[in-house]
Amino acid sequence: ETGRFLNSDALLDVTGTLNSNLYAYCGNNPINREDVHGYLWNKIKSWFKGVAKSIGDAFNNMVGVQTITSTTISDKKSYQVNTLLFNVESGTKTTYTKTVGNSKPINFYVNSSSKKTGFKIMTGKKDTYGMGISPKGLGITMTSKIKDKTISIQTNDIVALGEISFSVYETTNNITTESYFNISINKFNLALLVLAPYCLPEMLNNLGGQGLNLQPA
Repeated sequence: ETGRFLNSDALLDVTGTLNSNLYAYCGNNPINREDVHGYLWNKIKSWFKGVAKSIGDAFNNMVGVQTITSTTISDKKSYQVNTLLFNVESGTKTTYTKTVGNSKPINFYVNSSSKKTGFKIMTGKKDTYGMGISPKGLGITMTSKIKDKTISIQTNDIVALGEISFSVYETTNNITTESYFNISINKFNLALLVLAPYCLPEMLNNLGGQGLNLQPA
């Protein structure tokens, strides 16, 4: 509703288009310039509620939460080497994976089997990129859907101390086959090897000195 003065402005032409003064800018109260009935605040409140609802709807449409559980069906090692300084192993693992939660463009997930949490961002209908954090370290995932299969390349525990894991996953009908390659370093033996050149001479000197002190006077 637009408010107007009761009388036309005498300074303007009676037949002109500006013979009535609009005063909606003052809340339909041109004398006190007040909104005595509070309609203006209702409009402001409704506007903020509409904006908040729009933001909430957009967030719900964009962001989801998923829970992932995996049950191992088989685990076969094809190569394994254990040395003084490092261990290397590779193999394949087959699991049954169950995902609960809607698939949204952005998904925060919790993998109860690997104790890993993280997020995934879907850049299209086929490609997804993600990052996960577990007690062992940080993992980065790239996933692409090819027909009825989902192929994932993942670096597991990339920042874990002395351990790097690389895996390729192929998923069809909740059955996931993982081909993995792990390298872990024996940190204790490596530390001894690094410190030996500095500590060994000092240890020998100390032993030699103690040997001299043991001789009778």
